Amino acid sequence: MILWGRPSSVNVQKVLWALSESAVPFDHHIVGGKYGGTDTATFKVMTPVPRVPVLQDGDLTLWESHAILRHLAGGVPPLADQWMEYTTSTLQPAFLQMFYELVRTAPADRTKDAEALKATFLAAVAPLEWQLRKTQWLGGDSFGMADIAAGAMMVRACDLCDPLSPQVARWYEQLQTRPAYRAVVMTSYEELRA
Repeated sequence: MILWGRPSSVNVQKVLWALSESAVPFDHHIVGGKYGGTDTATFKVMTPVPRVPVLQDGDLTLWESHAILRHLAGGVPPLADQWMEYTTSTLQPAFLQMFYELVRTAPADRTKDAEALKATFLAAVAPLEWQLRKTQWLGGDSFGMADIAAGAMMVRACDLCDPLSPQVARWYEQLQTRPAYRAVVMTSYEELRA
């Protein structure tokens, strides 16, 4: 297996975390962002979009982080799949708006209301609390791909605002006990700061 992508990308972190949890051997080629490489002929053969991550698994090449997570899991139970889709449609877009404005945009160039962006993200986190009152993890009683999909952005989100209602706080503490989470996700993102 070969994973293409820069480790400071939240979407690449999801796949690195999943691979680290499973202990599947893989090679990691750092491309994207300041590292470049997504405009090369080699990369363009793998994906029609110049974004990371891309995973090569034998003859299979996948792009889009959640498609890769589903592949690595060998299928995802419906409850976990639902939360992965929620992450794609609601949680991550709200996070990215906040993150891009407060981290990736220079203070002098910021045009959006930081408090409104934080409020939108906190509203997107609220459904996680609802689920985590009922189950230990997002997909049920066992750690899984839904936790990786949603959990990858929590370190950065907690740096920017306090999204931790009681059960989300419990879940986030559980994530932090996982060695792969600490090694892959709880890392510096200073290279992304404007």
